[in-house]
Formats: sequence, structure tokens, C-alpha cells
Amino acid sequence: MLLRLDADRPKFVPAGMVALDELAAHHGPFASRASARTHLVELARENALCLKTLGLERGAKKALVAASAPAPCFAYQLRRCLGACIGDEDASAHAQRLAALLEPIRIPPWPFDGPLALVERRGDGLHEDLHVFDRWCWLGSVRTADAAQALAQSDAPRRFEADVYRIVRSTLDSGRLEVLSLDAVPVAA
Repeated sequence: MLLRLDADRPKFVPAGMVALDELAAHHGPFASRASARTHLVELARENALCLKTLGLERGAKKALVAASAPAPCFAYQLRRCLGACIGDEDASAHAQRLAALLEPIRIPPWPFDGPLALVERRGDGLHEDLHVFDRWCWLGSVRTADAAQALAQSDAPRRFEADVYRIVRSTLDSGRLEVLSLDAVPVAA
């Protein structure tokens, strides 16, 4: 599950439904909609965001609210919200705070010009696997650079998966495996 800001409100989007070119506009990934919601609620509690403005809390019933004044959220009544729900905080300021808080979990753009292979070698150096990725998507594993290049150029389906993203991102961040750019690898004739 991913989050996307839409009209300054978070929207839940299944990860597999996001076009690869649009991933950088999303945040996450999360194991489920419930975990994404929990993350937003925690951000709201820690940073005085308004759950009502975020669309995570329902408003009061119309019969109980004066027609001229919007009802505050529950957190505002406890002094844990800056009042975006009733106009005390400017809506654009609230939206900017939310965007800044979600920025650390934004899906970054693919940091390479094209597909790559992560080279995994056995300790004795006698065996290696090349795991081929393109735009955070795993295409498969092969034994040779030529096979990796062929796989990268193939029509293999490219579908974003949260678990694959987490593994690739942590592997790239750690520098544990050799990275082989597949744009630079010629296919043997």
C-alpha cells in the first residue's frame, strides 16, 4: 500500500496499481491500508495535524453543529490539533506540514539511467547470480552478464512490489553487492 497526496489529503493506493513513472509521487510502502493509516495517525499526534482535515476522522453529525461554524476535530478539543478543521490553521500551511512529514518516506526516483544487475557472489567466488532490476522491479536472476542484458531488454513484466523495493533499496544503500549497469553491457553476438 502506498500513499499519494491528492488535493492536500492522503489517498491510499495499492502499490501494484501505480504506474512506474508515477512512483516518485507516492510515499511508503506500507504492509496494509491499516498500517498506512496508523502511520498517518501517529504523524498527526506527534505533529498536531488534524485528522479531520486528513480525512481520517468523521465530522460531527449535522444536527449537532451550528450551520455557520465547522465542528472541530476531537484532537482540537484536547489541544492536540492546530485547528485546520475550523480555520485556525491555514489549509495550505497544514498541507505543507503534512508533505514535509511524509517526505522521508517518499519513493525516490529510480537512481539509474536504466536497468541494473546486483551481483551476488558466493564466499568461495566460484558461483555468482545476477539479480536484474528496473525501476524498483525485479525482472529475474541469471548467471551471466549477457543473460542479464537480454533479460533487461526483454518484455518481462515490470510491476512494483513493496517487499522487492525494500530489499533493493536497503541493498543499494548498504553497498553490499556490486552494481552492474546493464546499459553499458554489450550483448554477445
